[in-house]
Amino acid sequence: MKKAKHLEIGLGLVAAIAAAIPIALWIGKFGKPSFSGEAKDWADFGTYIGGVLSPLLAFAGYLGLLLTIRHQREAAWKQQEDKDSKDYFDHAVRCLERAFDTISARDTSKAPVRERLAWLTCARLLLSAQAAAELISQDSTGLRTLYDGESEHWRRKFYELFQPTSQDSFGNDSVYFLTDDSKPPMTIEERSTRVIYDFIAWPPGKSDPIDKIARYSDEEIDRMLERAGKIGLARALKSRRKVIEGRGDRFL
Repeated sequence: MKKAKHLEIGLGLVAAIAAAIPIALWIGKFGKPSFSGEAKDWADFGTYIGGVLSPLLAFAGYLGLLLTIRHQREAAWKQQEDKDSKDYFDHAVRCLERAFDTISARDTSKAPVRERLAWLTCARLLLSAQAAAELISQDSTGLRTLYDGESEHWRRKFYELFQPTSQDSFGNDSVYFLTDDSKPPMTIEERSTRVIYDFIAWPPGKSDPIDKIARYSDEEIDRMLERAGKIGLARALKSRRKVIEGRGDRFL
């Protein structure tokens, strides 16, 4: 848009200069100290200006028309791009929701559904969500930010269901993956497990927004101790920092 604006200004300046040059040439060649009182002089001047400027003004009008068409096309393209990005966002979020519903059967108190097809469907929906999210326009930063939030929400839901770091997780039982609850029993498809566990893990190279937040200073912790409500937090922070400083580590 800025480039188009600069082009408009440039064309306006060129048109103004092009109009000024023939007028300056006429004045330099035929001009008098004062305006002429003769009708013939004005008629000659009008004929000269009309003959010289008419093609220039016509050309300027043509360029203006082209710019108007171009702006209309850009506006229509941007509107369509925004609509497509919103559709991609909605589809991606729906896929995340359906993926979780498929693998959890809406019951988060138990292990994931022990069924090959459920794992495959869940993985396909997660891949579809990822593909749709990648199609959101780079200019649609708002939608990209919203999707990151939705993705983080569902990543947490999957984490709570799968408990990938727990000693009591179903994932420690090889039988779960070797024989599902289908009739006849089948194994859980390997690639589906990879897609789901990769989604649960923190995405490689993704920056954590929490890293931008400063830690409490010693002064802030001391002020916490003066008022009820965060005294326990302040004491825990002080105790933890003493342990870390004793080891020579940085605050973690």
